[in-house]
Amino acid sequence: MENFNLTFKQRLHELLSCNTASITFNEDNAPSDKIEKDLELYINSLNKKSNYLTHSNLETWIDHRHNYPTVHPHHQKILDVIKEINPASVCELGAGAGQVSKYVYAANPEVDLTCVEFAESHYKQMLENFDSRSTVLNPDVKVKANTINASAHNLKNLIDDDSQELVYTCTLVMHLPYLIALSVACEIARISSKYVLHIENPNDIINTVSVGDVKNEGIEHNLNGLTIDYKSLYEKLGFECVFNDTVKDPYADCNYVYFLAKKK
Repeated sequence: MENFNLTFKQRLHELLSCNTASITFNEDNAPSDKIEKDLELYINSLNKKSNYLTHSNLETWIDHRHNYPTVHPHHQKILDVIKEINPASVCELGAGAGQVSKYVYAANPEVDLTCVEFAESHYKQMLENFDSRSTVLNPDVKVKANTINASAHNLKNLIDDDSQELVYTCTLVMHLPYLIALSVACEIARISSKYVLHIENPNDIINTVSVGDVKNEGIEHNLNGLTIDYKSLYEKLGFECVFNDTVKDPYADCNYVYFLAKKK
């Protein structure tokens, strides 16, 4: 598991057990060798473009239901939290074309902003959105940010420990297999100096539940069908819960988790 966070490797079964089904894992029912095989399968799948649906251009990110500064309620929650806690540095994992981070920067131009995106096409669109084609997505502002083209599960040598006052995700974790989502949480805990914020579907409806090209294949308990207990997970990672709310999505037949935690 050399590509994964040290905490994730050392506390694997403890973290696997932070699920809403209250299933406890150990070496007997979740052998480490099988988990490592699944992780290798995931790593090998990252470059397979068929596994990742991408936007074809920056224009496809336009949301005609919202006219900035009126934004999607999920995005507004992020802006509200940032306004309340006033962090000096903010990091978004899974930033896509940087739409939400652009909102953050427009409202907080002095913030030290870092944006991480894995999909190369989305990363290029983010660079356009932040600079060369900043007029396509409102607000029309050029964004100063540290942009990183990498997978959120492994940011070693890219983002230092305790370097980001707030780390947030918005509809990233819900598209990750359970096993990988836990590793991402460990990376978030490593780089966050103070706060963690998640705006996510709990994975009960639209989770990709896949590792590589094969869905639902892996160890005995169908790990990738499980959902994260964010409160339990981050308590084990050294945070205390500020809020953990379930919110009805206004545009889809599903709920979302609004979770904020503060480092102890």
